[in-house]
Amino acid sequence: MKTIFAAFVLTAWLSGAPAAAQGDKAREKGAAGKPAAAGPKSGAPAAKKPGMRETDAEGRTWVWRETPFGLAKVEEKRAESPSAAVQSKPAPGFRVVEVRGDEVRFERRSPFTQSTWTKRMSELNEDEKRALEIWKESVK
Repeated sequence: MKTIFAAFVLTAWLSGAPAAAQGDKAREKGAAGKPAAAGPKSGAPAAKKPGMRETDAEGRTWVWRETPFGLAKVEEKRAESPSAAVQSKPAPGFRVVEVRGDEVRFERRSPFTQSTWTKRMSELNEDEKRALEIWKESVK
C-alpha cells in the first residue's frame, strides 16, 4: 500500500512540474506575447505609495493604502465639528423617581435587579445632577 501511494505521489509530482512551469511563463507574457507589466492593480500608477494623497476633480481627497491584496484607493473622511446635540452629555443610566424636599430618590434598572438610592441635593455628583435636570424638564 505504501509503495502504491509513493508511486502515485511521485507520478503526480513529476507530471505537474513542467505544466506549472509552462503556466508561469504563459502568465508572465500578456495576450500579445509581451511580458506583463509588474505593478499595482486597479488603476494605481506605479509611482503611488501607501499614504500618498490626491484630490480629484470633484474636490474629494483620496488616500492610497496598502492592503494584503495590493494598493487601494480610499476616500479620506475629515472629522467635522461636533454639533450641539453631540456635545451635550447623554443621559446617565439611571433616573430620578421622586424628589422630597431636600432628598432625591434615584433608580437604576439592570437585567437582574433594580437599584434604588437616596441622596441629599447638596451631595449630588454630576451624573445625578444631570438626571435631576432631565427629570425637571420632563415634569414641566
